[in-house]
Amino acid sequence: GVRVNEELESKYIHIDNCEASGFGDDGITTHHSRYLVITNNYCHHATGGGNNNGIEIDDGSQHVMLDNNMTEENYGGVEVKAHGNSSAPNNVMISNHMSIKDSRAYNIRHIGHHRAGDPISKTAHSVILNNCSAITPYDNKVYPGTTPRALVISGYRNVQVNGYTAVGDGTYTANMPVVAVQFMSNNIMLNNINITGFKNSQADIKVFGGSNRGKKITISNVNIWNSSANRGIAGGGGIYDLRIINASLQGQGTGNGVELYNNTAEVIGVNAENYNNAAYITNKAYRVVPTAVKGGFSGGSTGAGAIAERSAVIATTGNSYAHSDRSWLAGVGAGSHAHGSRSSVMNSLESETLPGAYCQTIVNSRGVKS
Repeated sequence: GVRVNEELESKYIHIDNCEASGFGDDGITTHHSRYLVITNNYCHHATGGGNNNGIEIDDGSQHVMLDNNMTEENYGGVEVKAHGNSSAPNNVMISNHMSIKDSRAYNIRHIGHHRAGDPISKTAHSVILNNCSAITPYDNKVYPGTTPRALVISGYRNVQVNGYTAVGDGTYTANMPVVAVQFMSNNIMLNNINITGFKNSQADIKVFGGSNRGKKITISNVNIWNSSANRGIAGGGGIYDLRIINASLQGQGTGNGVELYNNTAEVIGVNAENYNNAAYITNKAYRVVPTAVKGGFSGGSTGAGAIAERSAVIATTGNSYAHSDRSWLAGVGAGSHAHGSRSSVMNSLESETLPGAYCQTIVNSRGVKS
């Protein structure tokens, strides 16, 4: 939460139609300022030797809008970042940006708030990318010893990426992910994503797990075509609340379309073809990507509810409820209830299994307690 006094900040600054090149740090940098508009600029060919970015939104910046800019041959095209002892930028809106041959096209991070045991950032939140593209990101040696990414999000919350395109040329660094979400990031949404041309990559989209894993990550409306020969969308160890919704994945004849370490992800409407396995989940190979819906599930029901996390109601009406984990109702009504683990009520009215018991079943009955 450390900030300069507001009276020392710059405000209401518009940088428009400028060109920067040959810079040793960044083409355009902002610090501890607010209400900034950066439009129609071209920042290219940093001299190299370190973290040289086309445009960097740095320590303490707030309420910054970038639109219709272009960066080329820098370490980062656009970097939104802060040092560990300073407040992170927030409310940053990036739209219609084109990154050409930058090593890390879009890099969103709060240094010093990534590793297990690091303090969680108090200020790294609220970034939006709309209609942005990364064209052939690669290890251009501007920052020696680093690795490329088309997009990486680290330690931030409330990040939305909409309408994003990454296009490779087949020469991407082997075993590196194209898009990465990592390092305690949470409330991340990647939506309307196109990826192609990264055949050497570790994965086209990778959500990293481990002791500093992120949470609440949604990947939706994804097209992947002729890209990673290894993985289309990959999760990580200990990721328990990933959602993958509506994706069309077309591989190169090898690898896995979807690869997950556990069965806790929600997977809906995902199609994968031309991979060795459409999905590979908890060391099991799937020919077709499965559908997995989490939480209490209600299907074809009105006036009924699945209250427990691992309960279900199907074709059920009339103020009827499944109350316990591993309880379910099917084709029931008139105030029926399922209590107890591994208990169910089927094709019945006004019937109820007993709280505190287990392995109870009521079938084709009316007015039964069991």
